[in-house]
Amino acid sequence: MRSHYPLNPNCSTISIVKGNNCFIYFYYKSDGKRKLVKFSNGLNNKGLTENRRTKLIKELYSEVDHKLQTQVYDGKTFKDVSIKTVINPEIPISDAIEQYLNSRKGLVSETTIANYTIGIEFFTKFLKVQQMENIKLYEIDTFLIEDYVKYMLSYQSSHLKRNLSIKTIREYKDRLSFVLNHFIRKGVLTKKPVHQAQFGNALNTNNSKKHKVFSIQEFQDIIQYSKDNRQPPYLTMVLMIYYTHLRPREICRLQLEDFDMEKRYIHLKAAKAKTRRERSLAIDKPLYDHLISLNIEFSNPDTQKHYFFSYNKRDRIGFVGLKQYNYSNMHYSFQQIKKDLNLHPDSTFYGIKHTATVHERLYEGFSIDKIKVKNGHKNIAQTETYLRNLDDLLNIPEEVERKLKFKI
Repeated sequence: MRSHYPLNPNCSTISIVKGNNCFIYFYYKSDGKRKLVKFSNGLNNKGLTENRRTKLIKELYSEVDHKLQTQVYDGKTFKDVSIKTVINPEIPISDAIEQYLNSRKGLVSETTIANYTIGIEFFTKFLKVQQMENIKLYEIDTFLIEDYVKYMLSYQSSHLKRNLSIKTIREYKDRLSFVLNHFIRKGVLTKKPVHQAQFGNALNTNNSKKHKVFSIQEFQDIIQYSKDNRQPPYLTMVLMIYYTHLRPREICRLQLEDFDMEKRYIHLKAAKAKTRRERSLAIDKPLYDHLISLNIEFSNPDTQKHYFFSYNKRDRIGFVGLKQYNYSNMHYSFQQIKKDLNLHPDSTFYGIKHTATVHERLYEGFSIDKIKVKNGHKNIAQTETYLRNLDDLLNIPEEVERKLKFKI
């Protein structure tokens, strides 16, 4: 049984079940037996819209995941790990946080500690700017949290020369919230300053924003640039997004055991899919020929658990390894490609997935139903969201006449 939780090695990773009876669950193993632990708080209430249920699932998933990372499950309940250091509400917030992080070392993963630390370091930077380095733990209130968010919204990185993204701001806020919630559970704080703060629409993401679709010439240029200026696996990632419609994160989760090169299929397991639905994807001939050219032994029994995308000896993207590649690195690399090829400012690495959907509809005549299945969408409405990008290419006369052919 695979576990990602150092405090709970007997607990599996969390899975989601959707349908008439919606719940999330993990397995708890004790004395050689597995026990199913289910959570469905409010997920099956009558009158819930699909969007609201999806939001509740994400919140419940995050809550249970956080408990598994920071508390111990004994088969019945979650229990706090005892902390020897006594936290005095009169001490500066920086000292209290340092005590907390030190007490967690060895109990939670290094990644979790690093995530907390990043958020906290930015908060202490804010306090320094406000000349409030010595503010007491109990003095943290909603007004200070609101000022902190305003600071992040106006902050501009001296290195990247741009503002923090809304996603980063929300992550920093949430990491601070996790730490403060610990003090709340211990009775040191009586209020929830982060939860009670009012942010209005400042942290809302614009979900209606369209991803820029690439023309055939633009996509051909991306392919050629990848061949000339990037590690070989970069081109493979681009082609896999385009021909399989998988998300970069899902592709990075693929292991060699997921490839059936004889039948020309990729089997995406539910645990590796964003939608938590298992599906099989046909490997189109251009992608199949490319994968064969890599000379990778997909059927080698000794490497079935190895990730298809991993790291090479220089800690850059490579093929086949025990360590899963971090897909976010691809987005940073794409910024340089966008600049060198003079692509539209709204162009994104994820836009390759949208491009594939539009190209198949416009040039190859795929039905919406076929595109829906290939993308793993639950309903047509999701697919139509992708196809609204058709207008980008219909306004370019020469694009409508193009045939979908690329030199790979």
